[in-house]
Amino acid sequence: SYATTIGGSYTTLGTAVVQAGVTSIFSGSAALVAGNGPDISNSAVYGFNGKYYAMQVRNSAATLVANMDATGQSAGTTSWSDGLGTPNTWTVNSPGELTADDRRFWGEISELPQRWDTSGTDIYVPIVASSIIRRLTTGKSPVVSPIYRYLSSLSPTLHLPLETSGSSAVAGALSARLTDVTFGVDPDFLGSAGMVTLNSTASLITAAPKYTVDATYASIVVYFKYPALPAAETTLFKVRGNGTVPEWKLTVTNANFTLYSLDRLGATTASQATTFGTNVSPVNWIAMRFQVHTVAGNLSIEVGWYQLGDVHSWGFSNAAFLAGTTGRFTSLTIAGVTADNVGLQVGQAFIGQAAFDNTLPPFKESATGYQGETAGRRFLRISQDAGITAVVFGDSDDTVAMDRQPSASLISILQECCDADAGFFLSIHN
Repeated sequence: SYATTIGGSYTTLGTAVVQAGVTSIFSGSAALVAGNGPDISNSAVYGFNGKYYAMQVRNSAATLVANMDATGQSAGTTSWSDGLGTPNTWTVNSPGELTADDRRFWGEISELPQRWDTSGTDIYVPIVASSIIRRLTTGKSPVVSPIYRYLSSLSPTLHLPLETSGSSAVAGALSARLTDVTFGVDPDFLGSAGMVTLNSTASLITAAPKYTVDATYASIVVYFKYPALPAAETTLFKVRGNGTVPEWKLTVTNANFTLYSLDRLGATTASQATTFGTNVSPVNWIAMRFQVHTVAGNLSIEVGWYQLGDVHSWGFSNAAFLAGTTGRFTSLTIAGVTADNVGLQVGQAFIGQAAFDNTLPPFKESATGYQGETAGRRFLRISQDAGITAVVFGDSDDTVAMDRQPSASLISILQECCDADAGFFLSIHN
């Protein structure tokens, strides 16, 4: 039904539809929302974009219990009480506003070019206003890869994407030294836009983290894939530090991963090994995580790995591997050295100073390029990463499942989400 004012009288549109049985409004403590967008608890609320003048809620006795009347407020007001016996406070949340404007168009002006006639007295500025979509289409740079985005969000002291160069993604950190490696793309490395291959026993990847003070945690993550199971034990990586253990190394055999602590002369002071795990093999892409933590004067170590696309994470730990302190990691080296490392593919590498949990869903989802993510969820995630406020009308989880996130521009990925679910991509202003 409709009326010219909230007070009525109301005219029914079409034939009345009567709900069988008794119904009611849920009695809860959540905020009552008029409009479209997130409420104060950041839960999705799907209304409509437009102008809201008033809204009322009455109880079973027809008593008014909520009265949102924007018509009685001054332009620019952000909060007011509805003055009922049990008053409600109404708050205007951005990007909503209380205004008397009657806007016919809302756009962005990208430039203000001055023009003038030959006399120089008639000066004017021709303008073209467009929606935000035009601005988004001007940038052709690809959105950073899922693994790049995830690792960068964890405050690394070293992050080598190794997608197209040896540059560090950490501001102020030096680039890696690369010797005899080839950049390329492996379609099985779903969450990254590239990787490097070690070409010979002389191949080398070495890098130093940005200087920081010592911490109780030190963590490292390396994504890798072997061309074949090693014929003999071979070193995947070495990491130096300034703690009690000056050097750590992680090795690979045809069945085991082994962690070694070394003294300053390279002699082993302790080691621990375990098998790969069920249906896990280093000939598939694996994210290897090693971290050391000082606990009550002892070095607690954790070695964990995740085979991309697997259900489980695997690993081993030792709460008292050695007595000592963590310090900080000061360099990372991945080298050819042995014939088994020739052809080794290395993706992203990370060093940090906080606990790194390789069992979290965001870690696994980024590693697989968010394969299987729904179109609605991807649209919202990509928009949020780009700082864009986006709304999906309907249930984001009830949209079509997508393949891996492509290496493409922002607008291309957003449009792909819409096309996959037969949706529309619109720029809307209230």
